[in-house]
Amino acid sequence: MRQSPLIVCLLAAPALMPARANGQVVNGSFESSTGGLPDNWNPTGNMQVISTQGETDGVGALAFSFGNAPSTGVIFQTFSTSAGVQYNLNFDFGKWM
Repeated sequence: MRQSPLIVCLLAAPALMPARANGQVVNGSFESSTGGLPDNWNPTGNMQVISTQGETDGVGALAFSFGNAPSTGVIFQTFSTSAGVQYNLNFDFGKWM
């Protein structure tokens, strides 16, 4: 059975988020990567930054299960937040065919 990678584009909403010191996600659209892994994130497992799927924000997307291997990919990034401030997290989710 052929597995297709899971594609996620994380879009930070800069207009609704304070400056980095107070909560902005860095490299939220995966424009910057080293060795196929997104910079400023803590990535583990099977994934690769790609730019061929019609991304809706920026030029990058993150493909999990890359190369038809089992999906073991996890990314995270920590940042400070402020009480009483609204933060929005937007992302695209799709299946690469």
